[in-house]
Amino acid sequence: MKKRVWSLIVCSMIVCGILFGYFPDRVFAEEKGIVITNITSNSASLDWSVWAADHDFLSYYFYALTEKELGGADPNKAESYYDYMATYHTQEDCRGLEPNTKVYVCVIGNYFDWSEMVDVSNGREEKAIFAQFTTKGSEESNVKLNKKAASLIVGEKTTVKLDGVALSKQSFKSSNKKVAKVSGSGVVTAVKKGTCKLTVTDKNTNKRYICKITVKDKKSSKDFLSKKGLKVTPNGSVTVKLAVGAGKNLTDKVESVTVNTNIKTIKKKNGYVTDCFKVTLPLKGTDKTYNISAFDRYTGTSFESVAANLDNGSVHQRGVIVDVNGNKYGCSISADVKHGKVKDVIILEVTHPAEYDGVVFMFGQQTKTQMTAYNNIDFNSTFTVADYADVFIDGQTFFTVSGK
Repeated sequence: MKKRVWSLIVCSMIVCGILFGYFPDRVFAEEKGIVITNITSNSASLDWSVWAADHDFLSYYFYALTEKELGGADPNKAESYYDYMATYHTQEDCRGLEPNTKVYVCVIGNYFDWSEMVDVSNGREEKAIFAQFTTKGSEESNVKLNKKAASLIVGEKTTVKLDGVALSKQSFKSSNKKVAKVSGSGVVTAVKKGTCKLTVTDKNTNKRYICKITVKDKKSSKDFLSKKGLKVTPNGSVTVKLAVGAGKNLTDKVESVTVNTNIKTIKKKNGYVTDCFKVTLPLKGTDKTYNISAFDRYTGTSFESVAANLDNGSVHQRGVIVDVNGNKYGCSISADVKHGKVKDVIILEVTHPAEYDGVVFMFGQQTKTQMTAYNNIDFNSTFTVADYADVFIDGQTFFTVSGK
């Protein structure tokens, strides 16, 4: 009997050794419902789809906090995370972390029906699962320059730095400060037309990395808005056109409606900012249909669009890489509708790197003809506003975060 027990123990140890030997970068946390993979010095991927499949939750809240952000609160209690903004998905990527950083994760499953904006728990309890991981150290093999070249317009800024090295262990130098100057944190400012080299030095190893900077005149630059002759509307009261009807009753008829718009930055974290675009309609528009979306003003690339009548709330989140003159920006978007007795509030949030100010919001009609074209879009591929001009341009009003 003792031999059999020891045999089982040895076999178990061998199996575990094989698993963890072949998957050294994977943290197995299935007992808590979260699988963590692809851990680097500044990021990690998380997946709780297996846990989600075993439950009938309608939506999920995802939180990821560093030890500093948690501030000594119990990492295994959901209320410790409530002061921070959640995202909605079945898997997430944590980005912009520092090397050797402990990160705590919380996922809450609930019974809130976003399509109807109602709680349908009927006595069922929410459940929370937790996990934690630590980012890798800044070994030289993990050190990379975040960009090898950058093209800027006079007055524009970008950040050039080493990934995998603490910012305090980096130094920056421009070969020509009259063309582009750089701050002690790697923020490059375009001064005048020309080219120069930006040298970033890893103080740990004294190894140097070079980024080529190209600066163009303002007068020679045209973004998507100016090319298409589109006018950007500021915040405040504005009259827009909304299509009459909803669902099967949607028509091509439009009516003018006065709404109030507001754009502000609501969150800054780890080099990313979240800009919130809010539209308030002073009516219960059950018979109106609108389109709300966001796109990159420099290339016209659409992030994601939401088209719905005012009775349908929705939450969407999708990542997209925006490539502007060789600079790649990771963005994500979410949308929602909140109903009131007197007014409806439509909210669109876009999270993007703080250095990138090319986000443009759109709001306006979504007629029957436009809806048909919208439904034919392949959202699994990258598309531009120009590709679907009949959906995105006609009848839309444009708003910008930066005012550029």
